[in-house]
Amino acid sequence: MRIVIPNELTLPPIPAGAYRARITGHKYKTSAAGNPMLQLELTLLTQGPVPEIKTINRKIVDMMPITEETLWRVNQAYKACTGIDLPAGQDFSVEELINFVVSNVINKEVVIATDVEQYQGQARNKIKGYNPIV
Repeated sequence: MRIVIPNELTLPPIPAGAYRARITGHKYKTSAAGNPMLQLELTLLTQGPVPEIKTINRKIVDMMPITEETLWRVNQAYKACTGIDLPAGQDFSVEELINFVVSNVINKEVVIATDVEQYQGQARNKIKGYNPIV
């Protein structure tokens, strides 16, 4: 068997749309602004609208800074998986909050809304929202 290496080795972005996905991984990182950040890895379970671009089993990453102003993004993923909001008034360290969220979302299926954005001259995917499986 022979393989010809293509000129472009990167995959095209996932077309904008709604996809069923499973949350399959996570990392605790620091954002460029210095804020703690939860990075969720999602594995797509459905084919997108462009048959030539395979989406099943593709990975997409969502990076969510952890600040009081951005907790709505974390809550969106949490609520899509659990059906309830994050516990209001409960006091967490950042590490405790990330562990709490991850323990409730890992390996859960959701519907994500994606878009394609330009970042430093490159097209990349962005998760716009999370919804529960209905």
